[in-house]
Amino acid sequence: MSIINNIIGRQPLDITKLNSFVSSIDGVKYKNRGEGTFHYWIDGKSTRGVDITPEKKRIEVRNTILSNKHDYELTNKVVQMILSLTQLGYYGIQFAG
Repeated sequence: MSIINNIIGRQPLDITKLNSFVSSIDGVKYKNRGEGTFHYWIDGKSTRGVDITPEKKRIEVRNTILSNKHDYELTNKVVQMILSLTQLGYYGIQFAG
């Protein structure tokens, strides 16, 4: 089961700015998983972390099963920054099994 935040911005996501913001949060690490996917987690606190996949028309922010409160709080901060960086056009949440 995953919780997926789908964001369609009015402008493309500047991943460098997002990674810079994420790096400024105490204890947060990130890794480029390839194919456009980035993984963010709080070292020593996260159980699963958060995956960000910018695509042509949308940005997917995914929490997987067994995420903890630290992962969800990080997700909220990341989503808020993405909304700011892309000048929100559409935002929706879906649950995938």
